[in-house]
Amino acid sequence: MPEPPLDELALRNGTLVRRIPSLPETEYLATGPVIVEAKTQLVELPTGDVSYMFALNQGPDATWTDFFTAHLEGLPAEIQGAQLEIRCAPEELERCYARAKELLARTSRDYAEFKVHLIERVAEHGADQLRAQRASEERSRVLRAQFDRLVL
Repeated sequence: MPEPPLDELALRNGTLVRRIPSLPETEYLATGPVIVEAKTQLVELPTGDVSYMFALNQGPDATWTDFFTAHLEGLPAEIQGAQLEIRCAPEELERCYARAKELLARTSRDYAEFKVHLIERVAEHGADQLRAQRASEERSRVLRAQFDRLVL
């Protein structure tokens, strides 16, 4: 999973936002718990397996999807927008579906924990940047004062 863009992240009233020049701020890591809401369709595949599709309550962001993919461990499942697809033999459906639901819950917990830790990192990074800015301003002030005191 790629490293979060710390230099583009900030906290606004406890909410993690991404700041990109010339674009409005957007909430970052805004995906809530992801759950299955409905069975949508099934498609029989030429291999004998079946593609089972389920509607999710939301389309998770890329970070959430990366966590989910990392947890699959061979489970034939994939997130596509706000849809979960499981490809398996019909006799494996109950096992695969139960495992996919467990992974949705686990991923939602891991994502929430990751967000909490990232908020802490963003706060520390912001404080570090503020200290660096103040040190730079102080240095500039000292240099200007030294220059101004110079007798011609």
